[in-house]
Formats: sequence, C-alpha cells, structure tokens
Amino acid sequence: MQRSLPLLVVGGAALAAGLGRRLPPVPVGDAVVAVLRPIRRATVVVGGMLALADGMLRQRPVAAMSLVLVAAALGVAMLGYAPLS
Repeated sequence: MQRSLPLLVVGGAALAAGLGRRLPPVPVGDAVVAVLRPIRRATVVVGGMLALADGMLRQRPVAAMSLVLVAAALGVAMLGYAPLS
C-alpha cells in the first residue's frame, strides 16, 4: 500500500493537468482567502458541535465518565486484536 501512494499522487496530478483547463490569473491574496474561507466555516461548525457536546456531558458527569471509560475500553480491545506487522 505504501508503494502505491506515490503512484496514485503522480497519476492524479497528471490526470488533473491533462483534463484541467487553464484558470484566469488571480491575485495571491484572493486565492488564499478563497481557500481558507470554507476551512474556517467548517472549523466554526465543528467547534459549535464540540461546545454543545461539552455542555451536554457536563450536565451528567457520571454518565460522561462512563462513556469515556467505555470508549477507552473499546479502544484497548481493538488494539489488543490488531495484528503485529
């Protein structure tokens, strides 16, 4: 799998270069804002969801601790069955 990753990246770049059309020139600042705006929106949404989950878990501390312990136990169980390579 690790050997095929560079091949996939190079193949995808070649395909994009071959199929892509030339974009009009854009000032660098506008391009940066255009790229970062959706990322910022996504992080604001995720932050809001985490704040909501935090508020819900703070209302019931014993249930929250139980949830954390169950998640940790499942994580340990999954790692215990993972094959060593």
